[in-house]
Amino acid sequence: MNLKVMAIVSMPKTIYFNLKVFPIKVAIRMPILVAYNIRIGELYRGGVKIDACVSTFMIKIGFGGSAGIASNCRGYLSCGKNAGILFKGRAYLAEGASLRVDSGKLTFGNNFSANKNCFIACNDEIKIGDDVLLGWDVNIRDSDGHRMYVNGAMKTPLKSIVIGAHTWICSCVDILKGAIICAHSVVAYRSCVVGVFSDEHVLIGGYPAKILQRDIDWEE
Repeated sequence: MNLKVMAIVSMPKTIYFNLKVFPIKVAIRMPILVAYNIRIGELYRGGVKIDACVSTFMIKIGFGGSAGIASNCRGYLSCGKNAGILFKGRAYLAEGASLRVDSGKLTFGNNFSANKNCFIACNDEIKIGDDVLLGWDVNIRDSDGHRMYVNGAMKTPLKSIVIGAHTWICSCVDILKGAIICAHSVVAYRSCVVGVFSDEHVLIGGYPAKILQRDIDWEE
């Protein structure tokens, strides 16, 4: 479907979403454009906030993405009563994007961009810095999903995730609870990040990820 046609078809869901989560003076400016085929879960007034100058369609969810990459088609948006989503500027999430924030807080820095099928599940805290780029099929989750025990003792089910500014997460990457990636870094294709990487300008990769190269930089 042509993007302009898709945007027009998406207006009823976009209007509903903005009126549901924002005060009326913000909602009427339609800061978030939501694709018509995005499934909506829990929403409540004040659950989604924008800490930036508000403009129309500054945040787009469920549109476009790289040609030739299959999408999940129907994304998902949900923000529970004890949860919050904060945008600190412009953001773009392509087709198949799913944001499930059951509790805790999910923060997007300015100029965030995610290719197709981005999945983010937040139950504690996920912080994403400015100018972060995600490839397709990236999964980010700060919980185990179910309780796990070691010698009868329950493991900590939740740990926050931090992704530093100007970081490129390549396609098919999993970022799991407790992961910390510092600024100006790159995560290689099909990696799994489970640890803390306290240095900036590093290339990390592998399953689980480790530092592959230091003193790197990247540009779009």
